[in-house]
Amino acid sequence: MTIVSGATVTLDVNAACAALTVATGGSLLTSATTAYQLLVAGSLTNNGTLDLSNPSGTSTVGSELRFTGGGDASFSGTGTTDLQSLSLGKAAATDVVSLDLPTLQVQGAAGTATTGTGFLLTRTGSPAADYMTGILKLTGTATLTNKVFQTVSYVIPATGGIWLNNPNFTVVGQGAPPLTTGCCAYRRAPTPLVRAWATLSASAVGRPLPWRAGP
Repeated sequence: MTIVSGATVTLDVNAACAALTVATGGSLLTSATTAYQLLVAGSLTNNGTLDLSNPSGTSTVGSELRFTGGGDASFSGTGTTDLQSLSLGKAAATDVVSLDLPTLQVQGAAGTATTGTGFLLTRTGSPAADYMTGILKLTGTATLTNKVFQTVSYVIPATGGIWLNNPNFTVVGQGAPPLTTGCCAYRRAPTPLVRAWATLSASAVGRPLPWRAGP
């Protein structure tokens, strides 16, 4: 699915697509009154405007972006992105969604070292479709500072993971220890590992996260 230049699409139902491209000059906006869910089974490329956050910046209204389907996917582009929340419902725990964006806002605001809202939902429970399945890979070289997890005492289940592969992405601490039931962090290069380790250890309040080398 492609939203062409000059077109504005408003998400006013729960929707699903195999892949999504927002072209330069195109816009995908969320409803201002009702929360919906957008399921993307492939990659998402935003070269225009992707705004799934409620205009008032509240957490009660706004649409969730959920990556589904099998295999790796990317979330990239040169446009402006404002998320309400992001979740992974991939087919396998080893499926990777690579987030490589030049800028990122969450619920109407860019993050800083002391302010901002996380975007990643790591819920677990029943039904199984609500589990976090897959790995979110924060990649690229853009300088970003943000909380990643939407809840303070976040849960990273055995079916999920986070891979820090951008040396310029600062994951802001959230002041409480996470609960991990499996591998919770991936790394490839030494520099991202060192930077991520320092930030995430602080957010875990003295409880280092169990790292494992990425593939």
